[in-house]
Amino acid sequence: MIKNPLKRKVLLSTLSFLLLLATSMIVVYAWFFKQEEKGIVISTGDFVVEMFVSFDGEIVSLGSDFYDSEQGVVVINAFDEESDNYIGDLEVYLKVTPAIPARIRIKVQDEWQVSRYYSDPNISDVFTETIYYEPNGPDTDGYLPFSALEYDLSFNGFSDIDGYLYYDDILPKDTETTIDLIDGGLRYPVRSNP
Repeated sequence: MIKNPLKRKVLLSTLSFLLLLATSMIVVYAWFFKQEEKGIVISTGDFVVEMFVSFDGEIVSLGSDFYDSEQGVVVINAFDEESDNYIGDLEVYLKVTPAIPARIRIKVQDEWQVSRYYSDPNISDVFTETIYYEPNGPDTDGYLPFSALEYDLSFNGFSDIDGYLYYDDILPKDTETTIDLIDGGLRYPVRSNP
């Protein structure tokens, strides 16, 4: 035991200081750790989305002649009004069921590839080219952005220059909502060369 009162006071002060420092470090560490572990967690939930594509009421399935399974695309005839897959008869609607109340935005991947066939018997090649549309679509309103596909008249939303379609309403939790999206499209003229 230390008999010198001055040494004893210094030792007790030092031990008190070290104990206070250790306690402070533990409290500060716990506070930082708690701050790091506690945050706002946002869960986006899941959406169940089914897309239905049809021509004149006939649904296009995976085994359909109008579905290219290798490329994962629907084949549309934009010229011949008599064809079974004519663009004017095209309809697309979605059935969406969210796990939480949510808003939805949609981006239509619209890619056009034109094939040209020549009636000259000496030319047997088929020439293909890709068509691009301007950011605001064709010349008239009522078309999807960057596309020649027409909005369904009952579509409750809007589009922006970013190419997305924004559905106005909040979709309720665990409730199937049908969104009528596309109803027809703009005919693409054939090129006639002499």
